[in-house]
Amino acid sequence: MNALSRAVTFMLLFVLLTAATMRTTGLDYPVYAAEFLDPVNNLSSHEVGYVALITAVGTFTGFWLVLLVSNLVFFVCHRPLLHRTRTPVQCVALIFYLSYVGLFLIYGSPRRLIAYSIVAYVVQKIVFDPSALKRRPLRHLAFVAAAAAFHASAFVFLPVVIAYAYGRSLLHSRRKLGTLVLAALVVSGVLYASGVVDYLLVKIAYYAFDAASEQEYLEDVPSVTSGLLKRVVALALLWWGTRGSPHLRRPIFDFCFMEAMLYGTLGSVSPVLAVVSSYFSLGYLLPLITIRSPGEMISRRNLAFVAATAIYYLPTSIGLIRQFGSFYVS
Repeated sequence: MNALSRAVTFMLLFVLLTAATMRTTGLDYPVYAAEFLDPVNNLSSHEVGYVALITAVGTFTGFWLVLLVSNLVFFVCHRPLLHRTRTPVQCVALIFYLSYVGLFLIYGSPRRLIAYSIVAYVVQKIVFDPSALKRRPLRHLAFVAAAAAFHASAFVFLPVVIAYAYGRSLLHSRRKLGTLVLAALVVSGVLYASGVVDYLLVKIAYYAFDAASEQEYLEDVPSVTSGLLKRVVALALLWWGTRGSPHLRRPIFDFCFMEAMLYGTLGSVSPVLAVVSSYFSLGYLLPLITIRSPGEMISRRNLAFVAATAIYYLPTSIGLIRQFGSFYVS
């Protein structure tokens, strides 16, 4: 049964990624396709990684290869998660997650998909193999920097990697603290000199003040209050399910709380800015995936975990279909 569940899940993922590679529809597809075909007049993405990708691909083939690259990055970066998905209950929760990330990102922005996938890989490393993060912190900081090269919003995850890589030891080591401060100054200088800081400020100002008037669909986006409500319910279920299992609460709950905090803070400014919180959204799935014993699968706490994933992921998936359904099929 476990092998069958995994086979069905992998088949669904394969079909999803294949269809997403050959698609000519989806959220923002016309914008990114036009940008690829005529970057001189339609360029709206200025992150160096994505510009380099579409420039390299555009010299010898079509936009489908950009989609293929982004989908392959998603698959490779989620391999640790897929490897740990073994039981029917875990597969159901994974399907809830794929419905969310599929409609929101795989059938959405290819550059955001790449950035999200790389950050998701770092999230899995923090949860599944924290010692690797502590042994090679610079490597994982480089991963986040690479993600930001495709979508600048990924910079929000840099402090998280620093916090988990060094922890309190950072405050007790002058050498580490001095190195970090120096590195921060150098990186800040490079970002400022290259125009990234100005670019981020312009983007934030646009989404905070102008996006709502120019993008009418934002008026139909659910309120921040309803979004926070589903997060509170999902977190309550996860908290109940992890009682007596402190190893499941950290750092997973840190990610969930940070996601809710970012969503509430940025969502009150602009619904578009609230998507930055999605970098932490994998946390709602991880409590169930971290359970390795098949005998634990059918229990009240694991049903609570499945319910939490459904409450968090499915309303977004249903909302995207209801609001943008025509974008996915036409």
